[in-house]
Amino acid sequence: MARAAESVWMVHARTGLQGLQGALVLEERRLVFRPASPRAGEAVFELADVKRVRRAPASPVLEIHLRAGFPRVVGFYFVEPPSLTEAELGRFRLLPRKWLARRQAVVKLRQGNALRGAEVDGWVEAIRAALAS
Repeated sequence: MARAAESVWMVHARTGLQGLQGALVLEERRLVFRPASPRAGEAVFELADVKRVRRAPASPVLEIHLRAGFPRVVGFYFVEPPSLTEAELGRFRLLPRKWLARRQAVVKLRQGNALRGAEVDGWVEAIRAALAS
């Protein structure tokens, strides 16, 4: 039943929008995130605490919703999370920077979805199967 992803980014309320890069592993009754940085600790999510698992629409993001504790929602990005702070203006100098940054982030996530969406779907199914057993 063990399943592993080499490179994902864990994002939740404590990590900020850029998240932490590391590896995701589905073991028997838990989901484990092992960060690439030695300064961050391992995050373990017991499957008994998972209320809902889904893939965020049109994106390569696996979301788990937890019954209790903090954070309540954790996202695992299977591509590097796009920046929302800097927009490459190029020829679009008249558009608002925030709008352009969001638009570019959506485009990057959709491109990542085309590359890794099937992998995220596989993770959702594997976690749901582990929850059902």
